[in-house]
Amino acid sequence: MADDRQYIVQDGVAIDPCTCEPVPPQMEKIMVEQVIAAGSAQRVLEMNVTVPAEKPPIEQVVKMIVKNLEVTDVKVIPNKVIVTGEFDVKVMYVAALPDQPVHAVEIEDHRFTKDIPLEGVTPEMDAQADAVLEYSDYDFDHGKHHHHHHKHKDSKHTSSDPDNCHHDHHHDHDARRVRLTLVIKVWAKVFDHVEMEVLASPLIVEGEDGSKTVVSASEFEQDTVSAEELKKKYEEVQVGPVVPGTETTPTTGTATVTGNSVNVRSGPGVTFPVVAKVNRGMAVTLRETAFGWYRVTFDTTDGWIAGWLLRRS
Repeated sequence: MADDRQYIVQDGVAIDPCTCEPVPPQMEKIMVEQVIAAGSAQRVLEMNVTVPAEKPPIEQVVKMIVKNLEVTDVKVIPNKVIVTGEFDVKVMYVAALPDQPVHAVEIEDHRFTKDIPLEGVTPEMDAQADAVLEYSDYDFDHGKHHHHHHKHKDSKHTSSDPDNCHHDHHHDHDARRVRLTLVIKVWAKVFDHVEMEVLASPLIVEGEDGSKTVVSASEFEQDTVSAEELKKKYEEVQVGPVVPGTETTPTTGTATVTGNSVNVRSGPGVTFPVVAKVNRGMAVTLRETAFGWYRVTFDTTDGWIAGWLLRRS
């Protein structure tokens, strides 16, 4: 049941206006996602993008863009998770025409599938998956010719003789096809739901506009919350606006830690072991993202930090 009392925020603490005392912790029951297993695997894709006949052939490839990468289906089978997704790819090129205009050819909703072995999972369990593009490259050998040199036995024949000549045949390389190589990293986690009792003090959440709101576990809109959501509200020292992870492109760059005593974990979730702790202001390098968490490196440490505790540089 939601707490309808109006609290006063004083020095970051919720105060009961009736008693003028800090609001004591209260026991609350909530459903929590308990992660059973999690893992990742790479899917290597090699594919051809062919320029259709109504478009001019390629002189030079300008850029390749992979976008709208998303997971469309997650299926749990005994000891394995099958992840299906799709993406769009666009190739921009300079056309082999005198004025060299720029054209583009695009493939939409290209499908991929990857299985991730997870020991002990069963079909009745729930699962979630995420995918990021780790690597992309293209190959287009413009200007390469297959040179066939035909030399006749009779050296007296001249090139003017149409039937007996010494000539070269030049066959253009396929100027309508670009070969792409993509590496997609796929994460999957399998979880069950358990009821937990938490001793929760009202928490002060600061919004982007500086406003402060008092929240409790009973104020979740859904009946079930994830461990990550619990982490946001009860376990982290500093809580701010949630920064969702980028799910469709590789994550690179730097970020700054926004909380104190923030856990760095071995995987993207609160069920993974803590490998280090960092404090506010620590600069980290971003490597990849999954489930709203970022894999970061700093000093000699490599681990995962919740996205809502990082500010992108």
